[in-house]
Amino acid sequence: MFADVIVDIASSEVDRIFEYSFTDERILPGTRVSVPFANKIICGFVIAVKETSDFDPKRIKPVYEVLDDIPALTEEEFSLMNYIRKKYFVPAALALRLFLPSEMRLGKVKNLYTSVSSLAVNEDEAVTAAEGLRKSAVKQKALIERLINDKTERTSILNSEFGNAAVKKLEELGVIKTEKVREYRSPYKNIDCVSKNVTLTEAQSAAVKNVTETDKLVTLLFGVTGSGKTEVYLNLINNAISSEKTAIMLVPEIALTPQMLRQLRARFGDNAAILHSGLSAGEKFDEWWRIKSGEAKIVIGARSAIFAPIENIGIIIIDEE
Repeated sequence: MFADVIVDIASSEVDRIFEYSFTDERILPGTRVSVPFANKIICGFVIAVKETSDFDPKRIKPVYEVLDDIPALTEEEFSLMNYIRKKYFVPAALALRLFLPSEMRLGKVKNLYTSVSSLAVNEDEAVTAAEGLRKSAVKQKALIERLINDKTERTSILNSEFGNAAVKKLEELGVIKTEKVREYRSPYKNIDCVSKNVTLTEAQSAAVKNVTETDKLVTLLFGVTGSGKTEVYLNLINNAISSEKTAIMLVPEIALTPQMLRQLRARFGDNAAILHSGLSAGEKFDEWWRIKSGEAKIVIGARSAIFAPIENIGIIIIDEE
C-alpha cells in the first residue's frame, strides 16, 4: 500500500505530495506519521492511501512510524485546508497546523498514564482470601477491604497507605491486579461549579425560540451587559446537545473562558472542554483528544477554538462579536 503525504514543513519549496509505502493497517487518511525526508525523520500528514503507485516501488521509502492510533485529521479539515491555502496563498502544512496543538505536532507531549489497582477476584473470593491470610498480615487485609469498598484506587496511594510490600504480595497471590489507565490533565479542575435552576424571562424565551426556528444560518442576538444573553446561550447549547449535535462557544478573551466554563460545567459536566493558548501543553493535548474522541461535545475558547476537532456541529456562538 502507498500513502500520499504532506510533510510538516511550511515552505513553498516542498508544498506538494510525497509518496511513501506502508504495511501498517492503522494508516488511513488523516493519520499522522513520521517519514524519512532529506536525511531526517519528520512528521507528515496522510491525505490519501492507494494500492498502486505511478513510481517504481523500489524507489519509494517506507513510513517510519505511525504517531496516532486513530486519524488526527478529518476529510472536512482537509477540505478547509484546501480553501485556506487557495484563499491566503499559504503552504498546506501551515494550514494543517491550525487543526493540531503545536506541542502535539512537535512531539513534546504524550498521553499521561497512571497505575490503578483493583480486585482481580469477586468480592466473596476476596473475603475468603483475606480470611486465609496470616493474623499478622494486617495491612494486606485492610487493603483488600479498601478495594472491596472503593473498587479501584491509584496504586501510588495504596503503596503510601499500606506499603509497597502489601500491594506486591496480593498481586502475587492473584487477589488484586494493577493496570495503567489514561489520565486526563483537566484544566480548571478545581473550578467552583454550582448548577442553578433558572426560569427564562419572556424575552429570553423569545430569543431562544427565534434562533431555534429560523431558517437563517446566522442570527444576531443584541442585548446590553446583564440582559441575560448567557442564559440564552446555555439553552441553545442544551438544544443542540439534546438533538445529538455539538456546540462551539467563542469568547473574545482568554480571561473570560474560566467564567463561561464554570457555567457550562455546572450545566453539562465534563461534556464541556476548553481550548486556548493559556493552557499547559498537557492540558491542551488532553482536551483536544477529548473533543476528537467525542467525549466532549461542547468546546469553549478564544477565536482559535473554531478549529477544534469537533464534528456534527449544531451551533456556533460568537460572544461579544
